[in-house]
Amino acid sequence: FSTIEVREYPRTLGDHPDVAVGPPLSIDWAYAEMEQISVDEYENSRGPRRTSREMRMHPNVRRRMLVSSGVSEEEMKCTEKKIHKIQKQRDWTAMSDDVLPFIRDVELAIQSARRKYRRRSWRSYDDDVEALMYSIARTYSSLTLE
Repeated sequence: FSTIEVREYPRTLGDHPDVAVGPPLSIDWAYAEMEQISVDEYENSRGPRRTSREMRMHPNVRRRMLVSSGVSEEEMKCTEKKIHKIQKQRDWTAMSDDVLPFIRDVELAIQSARRKYRRRSWRSYDDDVEALMYSIARTYSSLTLE
Protein backbone atom coordinates (compact mmCIF):
# COMPACT_ATOMS: atom_id res chain seq x y z
CA PHE A 1 0.00 0.00 0.00
CA SER A 2 1.30 3.42 -0.87
CA THR A 3 -1.42 5.93 -0.03
CA ILE A 4 -3.44 6.82 3.05
CA GLU A 5 -7.02 8.05 3.07
CA VAL A 6 -7.63 10.39 5.99
CA ARG A 7 -11.15 10.92 7.32
CA GLU A 8 -12.45 13.58 9.69
CA TYR A 9 -15.22 12.57 12.06
CA PRO A 10 -17.43 15.00 13.96
CA ARG A 11 -17.37 14.71 17.75
CA THR A 12 -20.46 13.57 19.58
CA LEU A 13 -21.63 12.51 23.01
CA GLY A 14 -20.30 9.04 23.75
CA ASP A 15 -21.55 6.16 25.87
CA HIS A 16 -18.33 4.61 27.19
CA PRO A 17 -18.41 4.19 30.99
CA ASP A 18 -14.64 4.42 31.45
CA VAL A 19 -14.66 8.20 31.88
CA ALA A 20 -13.94 9.27 35.47
CA VAL A 21 -15.65 12.68 35.47
CA GLY A 22 -17.80 14.52 32.93
CA PRO A 23 -19.40 13.41 29.69
CA PRO A 24 -17.71 10.84 27.44
CA LEU A 25 -16.58 12.01 24.02
CA SER A 26 -16.94 9.91 20.88
CA ILE A 27 -16.87 10.25 17.11
CA ASP A 28 -19.98 10.28 14.96
CA TRP A 29 -20.76 7.79 12.20
CA ALA A 30 -20.71 10.43 9.45
CA TYR A 31 -17.31 11.50 8.18
CA ALA A 32 -15.68 13.81 5.66
CA GLU A 33 -13.14 12.28 3.32
CA MET A 34 -9.92 14.19 2.90
CA GLU A 35 -7.55 13.86 -0.01
CA GLN A 36 -5.39 10.78 -0.28
CA ILE A 37 -1.72 11.27 0.53
CA SER A 38 1.32 9.01 0.30
CA VAL A 39 2.47 7.12 3.37
CA ASP A 40 5.83 8.95 3.30
CA GLU A 41 4.16 12.37 3.09
CA TYR A 42 1.88 11.47 6.00
CA GLU A 43 4.73 10.21 8.18
CA ASN A 44 6.77 13.36 7.49
CA SER A 45 3.89 15.76 8.19
CA ARG A 46 2.33 14.23 11.31
CA GLY A 47 3.36 15.31 14.76
CA PRO A 48 5.03 13.17 17.40
CA ARG A 49 3.00 10.40 19.01
CA ARG A 50 1.20 11.37 22.20
CA THR A 51 1.34 9.36 25.40
CA SER A 52 -1.85 7.99 26.92
CA ARG A 53 -1.64 10.70 29.60
CA GLU A 54 -1.42 13.40 26.91
CA MET A 55 -4.51 11.97 25.20
CA ARG A 56 -6.69 12.44 28.29
CA MET A 57 -8.90 15.50 28.24
CA HIS A 58 -10.12 17.58 31.12
CA PRO A 59 -13.92 17.21 31.58
CA ASN A 60 -14.44 20.93 30.87
CA VAL A 61 -12.60 20.61 27.56
CA ARG A 62 -14.82 17.67 26.56
CA ARG A 63 -17.89 19.61 27.67
CA ARG A 64 -16.92 22.66 25.53
CA MET A 65 -16.26 20.43 22.51
CA LEU A 66 -19.68 18.82 22.87
CA VAL A 67 -21.47 22.15 23.30
CA SER A 68 -19.75 23.44 20.14
CA SER A 69 -20.93 20.27 18.36
CA GLY A 70 -24.56 21.03 19.31
CA VAL A 71 -24.99 18.74 22.33
CA SER A 72 -27.18 20.22 25.06
CA GLU A 73 -26.30 20.35 28.77
CA GLU A 74 -29.38 18.23 29.49
CA GLU A 75 -28.18 15.46 27.14
CA MET A 76 -24.76 15.51 28.80
CA LYS A 77 -26.24 15.30 32.31
CA CYS A 78 -28.53 12.44 31.28
CA THR A 79 -25.59 10.53 29.76
CA GLU A 80 -23.46 11.17 32.85
CA LYS A 81 -26.24 9.64 35.02
CA LYS A 82 -26.39 6.56 32.77
CA ILE A 83 -22.59 6.25 32.86
CA HIS A 84 -22.60 6.55 36.66
CA LYS A 85 -25.20 3.76 36.89
CA ILE A 86 -23.09 1.48 34.66
CA GLN A 87 -20.01 2.24 36.76
CA LYS A 88 -21.91 1.26 39.92
CA GLN A 89 -22.99 -1.99 38.25
CA ARG A 90 -19.35 -2.71 37.31
CA ASP A 91 -18.25 -2.00 40.88
CA TRP A 92 -20.94 -4.36 42.18
CA THR A 93 -19.85 -7.08 39.74
CA ALA A 94 -16.21 -6.70 40.80
CA MET A 95 -17.21 -6.83 44.45
CA SER A 96 -19.46 -9.83 43.82
CA ASP A 97 -16.51 -11.81 42.49
CA ASP A 98 -14.91 -11.43 45.92
CA VAL A 99 -18.07 -12.07 47.96
CA LEU A 100 -19.71 -14.90 45.99
CA PRO A 101 -17.47 -17.68 47.37
CA PHE A 102 -18.33 -16.56 50.89
CA ILE A 103 -22.07 -16.51 50.12
CA ARG A 104 -21.77 -20.01 48.65
CA ASP A 105 -20.11 -21.22 51.87
CA VAL A 106 -22.89 -19.69 53.99
CA GLU A 107 -25.55 -21.35 51.79
CA LEU A 108 -23.79 -24.71 52.17
CA ALA A 109 -23.74 -24.24 55.95
CA ILE A 110 -27.47 -23.47 55.95
CA GLN A 111 -28.20 -26.57 53.86
CA SER A 112 -26.14 -28.69 56.23
CA ALA A 113 -28.00 -27.26 59.24
CA ARG A 114 -31.32 -28.06 57.52
CA ARG A 115 -30.31 -31.68 56.95
CA LYS A 116 -29.18 -32.06 60.55
CA TYR A 117 -32.38 -30.53 61.85
CA ARG A 118 -34.53 -32.81 59.68
CA ARG A 119 -32.63 -35.89 60.82
CA ARG A 120 -33.26 -35.00 64.47
CA SER A 121 -36.91 -34.08 64.06
CA TRP A 122 -39.91 -36.21 63.10
CA ARG A 123 -41.90 -33.17 62.08
CA SER A 124 -41.45 -31.15 58.85
CA TYR A 125 -39.06 -28.25 58.64
CA ASP A 126 -40.58 -25.15 60.22
CA ASP A 127 -40.54 -21.85 58.28
CA ASP A 128 -39.67 -19.96 61.47
CA VAL A 129 -36.52 -22.01 61.91
CA GLU A 130 -35.55 -21.37 58.30
CA ALA A 131 -36.04 -17.63 58.77
CA LEU A 132 -33.93 -17.81 61.92
CA MET A 133 -31.15 -19.64 60.05
CA TYR A 134 -31.10 -17.01 57.28
CA SER A 135 -31.10 -14.25 59.89
CA ILE A 136 -28.10 -15.85 61.61
CA ALA A 137 -26.31 -16.24 58.27
CA ARG A 138 -26.99 -12.61 57.30
CA THR A 139 -25.76 -11.39 60.68
CA TYR A 140 -22.66 -13.55 60.39
CA SER A 141 -21.94 -12.35 56.83
CA SER A 142 -22.34 -8.67 57.75
CA LEU A 143 -19.94 -9.11 60.67
CA THR A 144 -17.27 -10.87 58.59
CA LEU A 145 -17.51 -8.45 55.64
CA GLU A 146 -16.88 -5.34 57.75
